[in-house]
Amino acid sequence: MSLHIPKSRIDDGDLTEHEIWYLFSRNKLPKHIDRPEKAPGKRGKKVPAAPKAKSIDDQDAPKIERKGGIVDDDEEETYTTDAGWNNDKRRAELSRRGLSLEGGRDDFIARLRRHDMHETLPEDLVAGPEMEDEGDTEDDSDDENDD
Repeated sequence: MSLHIPKSRIDDGDLTEHEIWYLFSRNKLPKHIDRPEKAPGKRGKKVPAAPKAKSIDDQDAPKIERKGGIVDDDEEETYTTDAGWNNDKRRAELSRRGLSLEGGRDDFIARLRRHDMHETLPEDLVAGPEMEDEGDTEDDSDDENDD
């Protein structure tokens, strides 16, 4: 069933409750007319409140890293100092996963992230017997015992 409502009445806001509900239920209610709280008549269903939009500052959006890639906020802190990681811990994790220990902090983090995403490059892997676990050697002070 369609209802004809003259445009002049809509522009003036001179509408009955039924006409307002008709326009509202079809997403045609102009902004200058208040949204109805419930449907007119005996059944009168309550209208759910419209969700409030977040301001631009409150919205979650990916950040663009200086190299041009989009970085997920959760991923950004993985393996960083802020997340409690240092190079010794990164090296231990690289070794445990059989990944190369070449390079520095940024290389370690990139290699670990690639491994997490199952995008490991051939140069990330350690070749040969170094891949075997050599046991835990937490004492890195070999030079101190050379007395």
